[in-house]
Amino acid sequence: MSNALKVGVFGYYSYRNLGDNVMAFQVASHIKREGHHPIIFTKNSIDMENWGFDLCSDVEDFVKSVDLIFFGGGGLLIPGLRRSKPGGGGFSPDLRLVLDLANKNDVPMYGFSLGGIGKPLQDIVPEERQDLVKCLKYLTLRNREDVQLLEQAGTAGEFLEDMVWATPNFVDVQDSPKSQRRRVGMCLYRGRSSKFKTLRRIIELVVRMRQDIDFVFYEVNPNVNGDFGSIAAADNYPNCTRKTLIDVSEACKEVASLDLMMTTRLHIGVMAMSYGVPSVAFAGEAKTRLLYRNIGRGHLFWNLGEVHKFAYTFLFPGALSRLIDTAPLDRKIMERAQIHFQRMSEILQRERQH
Repeated sequence: MSNALKVGVFGYYSYRNLGDNVMAFQVASHIKREGHHPIIFTKNSIDMENWGFDLCSDVEDFVKSVDLIFFGGGGLLIPGLRRSKPGGGGFSPDLRLVLDLANKNDVPMYGFSLGGIGKPLQDIVPEERQDLVKCLKYLTLRNREDVQLLEQAGTAGEFLEDMVWATPNFVDVQDSPKSQRRRVGMCLYRGRSSKFKTLRRIIELVVRMRQDIDFVFYEVNPNVNGDFGSIAAADNYPNCTRKTLIDVSEACKEVASLDLMMTTRLHIGVMAMSYGVPSVAFAGEAKTRLLYRNIGRGHLFWNLGEVHKFAYTFLFPGALSRLIDTAPLDRKIMERAQIHFQRMSEILQRERQH
């Protein structure tokens, strides 16, 4: 190997999802800081073209061009997640081909901040996800409940907090001005339950009643048509704005400017909390429930049946202030998240000396 390594960065990076883009940006940025050359695999480069990193859209070319591969974050160990989506091809076939070609060519592979939902290895499907855990030389897991996978697969590794907690180390938002008015961000996606119709009616009521608050509605995973897919109040209210967040720097500055985030998604909530903005998770997936429980914020994970809390928060005197004044998170969470990148540095040093 040459002194500067070519490091492949592989994950769920082809589908215009803000959380995954943040992880790709962090991993590639750290590799570059260490004096190496990151190459990100993506079949949709539109959001990454200005990052200053090389991009690759062909699996065979990707594996042939790198000295080692970092699998950087995401719920790759959640059974059944990450199905194929239009415009990006199939993720599972790409993952299978990466594993097969890397093993064939003796390309070392490492995983960082990969997430499951506490299921044993044999329950993680499709099968290439099991093989991913087995093929990695080292793996950090973002959930304590997934540590069992290391012993089951015979893979070295450890639990560390989700790498997205380390976002402020990569995007400085100190120059972002705070509004004189309270700003509440909402990134809420519809589910099948009728409770989401109730939520929409509550939001319409709240934005009319609370003209003293600026409400910002976010789309963080736009479809191929660019439609605004998240729940939003009618756009004729002067205190309501709709924004699509895919650019990592813009998204970080945006969430840091808020007083409160309310979301059905995992990582935009983590981003907000990493900048000191309290976040409520509503009707989130199992991975979100695990994270909020593990950081001592289980009371801010609201189930579908707690949709009435939206009305209470904004219409009951003092409720919003109490929520905004939630005690700060333990700084050790962010410190442990930074260890992912320390491990990357150690691995890069060893591989360079190999």
